[in-house]
Amino acid sequence: NAAVEDFKAAHPGVTVEIEDLNGQDLDINAKYDTAIAAGNIADLIWVDESYFTKYATSGVLEPIDAFLSAEDKADFLPKDLELSRADGKQYFWPYITQGNHLAINVDLFKEKGLEDMLPKAPDYQWTWDEFVAAAKAVGDGSTVYGTGFTTDGAYTMVEAWGDHLYKQGDESKVTINTQNSIDGFNALIGLTKDGTAFPGSGTGAVDLDTNFLQQRIAMVNSWGIVNDVELLPEDERFELMLTPFPSGPNGEPVVWGGVHGLAVTKQDSPERLQLAMDLGKHLTSFEALQDVRAWSKPARASLLEAQQADPDYAFKDFLPMFEAYTEQAIPLMGQGPNAVPVLVKYEPLVEAMFTGDLTPEEALSQF
Repeated sequence: NAAVEDFKAAHPGVTVEIEDLNGQDLDINAKYDTAIAAGNIADLIWVDESYFTKYATSGVLEPIDAFLSAEDKADFLPKDLELSRADGKQYFWPYITQGNHLAINVDLFKEKGLEDMLPKAPDYQWTWDEFVAAAKAVGDGSTVYGTGFTTDGAYTMVEAWGDHLYKQGDESKVTINTQNSIDGFNALIGLTKDGTAFPGSGTGAVDLDTNFLQQRIAMVNSWGIVNDVELLPEDERFELMLTPFPSGPNGEPVVWGGVHGLAVTKQDSPERLQLAMDLGKHLTSFEALQDVRAWSKPARASLLEAQQADPDYAFKDFLPMFEAYTEQAIPLMGQGPNAVPVLVKYEPLVEAMFTGDLTPEEALSQF
């Protein structure tokens, strides 16, 4: 809001209306479709790498190449530019990179003298066996659980076993129905049955955040729990580590993530197009990105350098961790028109594995 007010002050007579959709990407996608059908899509919309191509290839979005300066191209992170490109054109102004990663309460491990079991800097990588051994050692199955995970945490962790919802870069076929993935899901289900994982893990019924903040779970998947830990009363805070998910027997460490940003829709005049592009550029500028949430990685290298050099930056200690886990980020949902519909089908099937309604074999056989 502050950045929009700054833009309005620099453009007298221009009105900017903000519609806060306040929802997850799946909800936003459906609302965009409705608005496009009604002919009243906003001039500037929030997108991510998984579904922007749906709108780029259908003529809804304007390429931003002509409005990107040489300085912008040099400052935006190369990975963010790569993931905001389709058919050789840039289609949105990169804002942040974020990811579904693993958050670890280091103090719970230190209390038991187990901190050496945790992954180490600079890459914070570890294997599935190392992760399970640490979870079992730190938890007791009643007052403290070794780990906990949501439905999206479960299927992201399975990606680290080596097979993906899609072959990366190719959405022509869903590729998750493999024995390797079945083994991954069975391994996670085993953790829920032997008391290692918090009850309800893998389902929509689990409240990981509250129980993690109350130090009842040692390790959880998260999109941004670091902010909540920092807001705890001082005597309730604990040391936090943020890492990629552990690699399975045939895989590599994984984070489900990607780049989010602002795309400009087709305009009816060059003047309005210029204003929309100017606003997109302003909202992704160095000044505006200074307000990026701590658990998100801003899209400009200049701001990352400034944060690193600032001794008073509140989340300075986490910067190497942000870098490590965003380096492992993959666009798990794919990058095309089928991305959201496939995930809408996949997510309830994964939850059904953890409620016991379907076996992994039965669930994945539907792909």
